[in-house]
Amino acid sequence: MPTVHQEKTSTWSSVHLDAVRGLAALAVMMFHDKSFFFSSLSDSTADVQAPVLNSSTATPAPPPVFHRRADMGNTPVMIFFVLSGYLVGGSVIKSLKRQTWSAKTYLIKRLTRLWVVLLPALLFGLLLDNIGYRLLGAPGQIYVAHIGFVYPHVAQDFRLTTILGNIFFLQGIFVSTPGSNGALWSLSNEFWYYILFPMLVVPFVLKRSAMVKIASVGFVVAFLAFVSARSDPASLKHIPILFPIWIMGALVALAPLRVPDRFRGVTTGMMLLLLVAGTLLLRKFDIGVHKSQYIIGILFSGLLYLLLHYKETSRPGWYRSVAGFFSKISYSLYVLHMPLGTFLAALLLRPWHMRTKTPLNVAEMVGFFSLIVLITFGFYSVFEANTDRIRNLLFDRRERSIAAVNSPELPARPKA
Repeated sequence: MPTVHQEKTSTWSSVHLDAVRGLAALAVMMFHDKSFFFSSLSDSTADVQAPVLNSSTATPAPPPVFHRRADMGNTPVMIFFVLSGYLVGGSVIKSLKRQTWSAKTYLIKRLTRLWVVLLPALLFGLLLDNIGYRLLGAPGQIYVAHIGFVYPHVAQDFRLTTILGNIFFLQGIFVSTPGSNGALWSLSNEFWYYILFPMLVVPFVLKRSAMVKIASVGFVVAFLAFVSARSDPASLKHIPILFPIWIMGALVALAPLRVPDRFRGVTTGMMLLLLVAGTLLLRKFDIGVHKSQYIIGILFSGLLYLLLHYKETSRPGWYRSVAGFFSKISYSLYVLHMPLGTFLAALLLRPWHMRTKTPLNVAEMVGFFSLIVLITFGFYSVFEANTDRIRNLLFDRRERSIAAVNSPELPARPKA
């Protein structure tokens, strides 16, 4: 996933998109990890005790079946896809216009962006899930309870094939996500969109031979057909069906900014209200998961287009600082929050049971979220913050110059 956070000078558009990205990452974390406290933030559910297994040989019941509709955790992921299409797809388009396209540079930038965080996160998740399952997996505790997105015997998902499959972005195609870290499904989508989009665009813009164009488009069609045949048509995570949502962001990067300044505030406010209202209505009315995802993608693409009109230089202040902080840790937070939240819940919430929604319990949940953010910042400081340094070790001087020119960026040159 690309980043959006700004340097010392930035436009308000980059600050606003920092805020969007940070809020989306927090929304995903809160949607998943609130399941350790409440079944829903809107229902008044009474305390629910965890199911207890009477013996070590008892077979847990199958995992719960979730409604296949775009929920409050899936909606921010659609926002991530549109943002990614704008930043990464936009960088492809920009490099082609500037005649600086380099497949090698592009691939190195994308893989370092993903792997510098993903590889240590996989190991960290493996460690937490195994420790948690072995030391905190007593009957009735979270690691053996059917709660939220945590399934029984999570440690058994850490087979070598599962780890390797997630390293090479094959989750949802050949392997499952590892342990309790179900959120990693979207990284497979992201990676393959990074690969497929240039294959659809580059041969035609650079006027390659007919054979190259046919081979490139043929690979894309064959890959999407293969993955589609292996996917549940009603899945929230369907790689081929969600690809056009990612492309929406790339189309925004192509669109000229034509909204007059005097209408900018009103139109932005209206589109934001439409996005919020649409999200809430789609939770209430089940129109089908993929229709819901496309509606969110279209509405956010409209909001993204309007936010890009705020080209004035931003002023330092708490809004820019907070938006930048949560934007820069958003990828680390996304890949860590499920195994980290599961482990902390098993460690701190004993004996586990769902809470009633009292002010004290809500405050306890907020403190729990804050601890996850604090630990994530430490992880970010060690790994994600050093992404550029690792890239520079892989690039020679010429490639470094090309990579800087083609960085996925907002108007004020945010970091890739």
